Amino acid sequence: MYLRLSLLAALMWAVPACLVPLYSLSLQQLGFNKFTIALCCSTQAVAAMFAWLIAGQIADRWMPAERALSICAVFAGVNLWWLSTLTDPVTIFGGTLLFWMLCGPITQFGTAVCFTHLPFPAKQFGPVRMWGTVAWIVVGWISGVWLWFRQTPPTDVFRLGSFIAWILAVYAQTLPTTPPRPGRGYAPLAAFRLFRDRGFAVYTLCLFGASLTFPFTTQLTPLLLTDLGVTKEWLTPTLTLAQPLEVIGLFVLPGILAALGLRRTMLVGLCAWLVAMSVLSIGRPLELVVPSLVLNGIYITCFTISGQVYVNGLAEGDLKSSVQGLFNGIGGSGLLLGNLLAGLLRHMTGDNLPLAFAPAAMITALMLLVFSLGFRESSRLSESET
Repeated sequence: MYLRLSLLAALMWAVPACLVPLYSLSLQQLGFNKFTIALCCSTQAVAAMFAWLIAGQIADRWMPAERALSICAVFAGVNLWWLSTLTDPVTIFGGTLLFWMLCGPITQFGTAVCFTHLPFPAKQFGPVRMWGTVAWIVVGWISGVWLWFRQTPPTDVFRLGSFIAWILAVYAQTLPTTPPRPGRGYAPLAAFRLFRDRGFAVYTLCLFGASLTFPFTTQLTPLLLTDLGVTKEWLTPTLTLAQPLEVIGLFVLPGILAALGLRRTMLVGLCAWLVAMSVLSIGRPLELVVPSLVLNGIYITCFTISGQVYVNGLAEGDLKSSVQGLFNGIGGSGLLLGNLLAGLLRHMTGDNLPLAFAPAAMITALMLLVFSLGFRESSRLSESET
């Protein structure tokens, strides 16, 4: 089961890995202005805010999660292929929004499948999720080599994502069933009860703040590296530098949690993110900026993935998918505002990208202070999760 779910994680994360690293660069090459690029990049966040409200009800009440995942993957593959042919801002915005409305639930359903079928999810989810990061690295290098040999536009890589999505759709049907569980009411609405827990409220506030700064890296970092002389062919391999440390971190995450505990593990993640944002706000030289990308992996492992384990431990049995969806929705609202803020700051600073990163560093510092003073682990965590 560990191997089967690891392959599921790899396929799930390989699909967006074909889009995200080259997306803002492809829009810039099409001649889009700064605001249009920011608006198109915000589609991931918009989808994360709303798609989970439907997806959580489907997986928790109506349909087996693996079947819903398969259906979404089929249409995501078709959508990616169509997206690779578009050049108009309006249709690209709509096509990208549709992609994330499908891809967001894919990861939500897949996470629910993993947490359902892993005997000890708190210990095993990190190493399983690790293979999603491995897939992201592999896709990044394949994309770089492909573009170097063929000298094609970045959107050519989107079609690779289509094939991976269709493979995922077939593979999901081989997984053990994760049926909806009986329960009353609207499952996503019931998930909001978790805000009564102080630890959850503080963590999600900090998750929102950290998510607010994350689009600066997805939207501005590729442009900053290009300004510093990184070529198109080397851009995606350079952007994957964070992933090797993330792979190692996810593999040893059970040991980190055992040694440091949940609170200190999350603090390590936020500290790493603060250092990364601070370096990007300096923005020079390339020899300093590139190593700082590695800290992204520490942030994702110690703060985001540990947070998924924490949130799953608070979830009731019939709300697993909805609670993970709420986690995604909170992050998505931060991503939406962050994408718009990144585009606005890029415009206000006259394309001075390091200066645009400075507010992100200040927001991260504030979230680190809030978390260190306010977060306490919940007594509601079950023994199996702790």
